[in-house]
Amino acid sequence: MHMNALIITSEMHYGKFIQRGFEHENINSTIVDFEKLYDFLYAVNSDIFVFYIDEPTENYKQYIDIIRSCRDNCLVVLLTDSSLSKLKYPWIKESFDLIFYKPFSYLTIAFEIKYNICSMRERNFERELKCGDLVLDLKKREAYFNGNKIALRNKEFELLQFLIISRDKILTRSEILEHVWDYNTNILTNTVDVHISRLRRKLDKFKAGNLIKTVPCIGYIYESKK
Repeated sequence: MHMNALIITSEMHYGKFIQRGFEHENINSTIVDFEKLYDFLYAVNSDIFVFYIDEPTENYKQYIDIIRSCRDNCLVVLLTDSSLSKLKYPWIKESFDLIFYKPFSYLTIAFEIKYNICSMRERNFERELKCGDLVLDLKKREAYFNGNKIALRNKEFELLQFLIISRDKILTRSEILEHVWDYNTNILTNTVDVHISRLRRKLDKFKAGNLIKTVPCIGYIYESKK
């Protein structure tokens, strides 16, 4: 899945750190400052726009408005210094799709962005998510292996969808909880293990349960067939 990102910042050293995280997730990226944003907006076909702004005053809103007016189905992300920014600058909550506050984990940011852009593309464009012989019908919320329907409950379907989107990447139990269960504080991490076990049993009927591997002391990985 091809992805292009524009990293917009006056702090080039932060831009390079963000770029390293994108490289880890195979996202192509270009770093630009605010003065050159308009030139790159039309020259580069990007669907991800990442802003690093220390103090996100409302003066920056003009840049987001321009992006929204000429780019449909794009993801606009803000990286900023303090969680107090959402109180001090309330406009950012409505203008950005994702907001991250310091301290940053650039690998986590890149992963979150990739997951969100994949989910957005599926909602807007794709009706099926395929990985080898496994097909998810996203509209009907049904799963098939070699054309045979797999009976899945809602959370099992969402779990399998997340595993496939993140295929060949090690996922911690916390990451799975956050994306499939919205990290409800009443949900225990062994909930992930229980659902993985159920999902494996259902895939085992088609000799596909071994696609979901356990990574000891960390979590799980869905290994796509090479």
